[in-house]
Amino acid sequence: MKELSESKFKFEKITFAQMKELVGIILGSQKRDTLYLQEKYERVATNFIDTTSFLEEVNIISHSDGVLEFERQDYNGSDSQLRSWIIEALFNSSKESMFEFHEYLENFMESAGVYNFRPSVEMNLSTSGLRNFLIQLHLIEYDSSSRMYAINCEWNSSLKSRHKKLSSRSLAALLKNQERLGTEAEVAVINYEKKVLELNPELVSKIKHVAIDDVRAGYDIYSVRPSKYGGCEDRFIEVKAVSATEDFYWSINEVNTAKSLGKKYHLYLLPVLANGKFDFNTLMVISDPYTHLFKQEEVRQLESVSFHVTPNKEYLSKKHLNTFDS
Repeated sequence: MKELSESKFKFEKITFAQMKELVGIILGSQKRDTLYLQEKYERVATNFIDTTSFLEEVNIISHSDGVLEFERQDYNGSDSQLRSWIIEALFNSSKESMFEFHEYLENFMESAGVYNFRPSVEMNLSTSGLRNFLIQLHLIEYDSSSRMYAINCEWNSSLKSRHKKLSSRSLAALLKNQERLGTEAEVAVINYEKKVLELNPELVSKIKHVAIDDVRAGYDIYSVRPSKYGGCEDRFIEVKAVSATEDFYWSINEVNTAKSLGKKYHLYLLPVLANGKFDFNTLMVISDPYTHLFKQEEVRQLESVSFHVTPNKEYLSKKHLNTFDS
């Protein structure tokens, strides 16, 4: 038998029904020998290693010297109590094995007291194991009319607290991933700008990756466009790699820069597909975003350092929004 400590669970291999079955077998058996319990479990369920590893990870059971023990003494046998214990452990865990869970929850944003999220088709497929598991736990539910997933309101305060406070390890991993993705998006946009200007090779050399040398510039890329009056027009580009919801965070410095530069400032909202590639077919380019985005209701200030923005395509005029800029 493979040692439990060596295995790593996958959400697509664990279900609430399997966990409930294993807990029942442990509590109903006088013998706590792991091999004996595994044999009993596998008569009625599957994925013993993954199920046991997960329950150990969330401190419901323990495994030591070939023995499995149930760690909670106040269990009343109800599904709701077991679900609550598991959800609480997920929220409170800072283990790397739970990073996928916390990363998924980062997609849920509050609106009118409800935390919801509408994933892309690609993301819905890539996170199906985790999503289905969270539905089984009654942590999230699906609204077919809006095609959105919502957090069970019972756990709103836990999610709100989690959004405000991350462990240093989880925060470092999240920031490192965001920085990598942001840099890759900037490089992709630079290549895109070069293609846009390929008929004006003398202008290509003017493109600069500003963020590499000056993170306080308030924009990532300097580019140009040919002017109908001769010469060229400045184009200051802030790149945001976005999910299917197209929500993004805009720092105070970036907002002030956009205000100062006006029509010369452009937001490039570049969608990221589930495979990690960028979708330039649905690239959203917003010119003069300070003037036009800040008239929306979908802008929330966060602790005076940044703004959470949800672009409203119906609100933005075609003059200031290009789905595919050329």
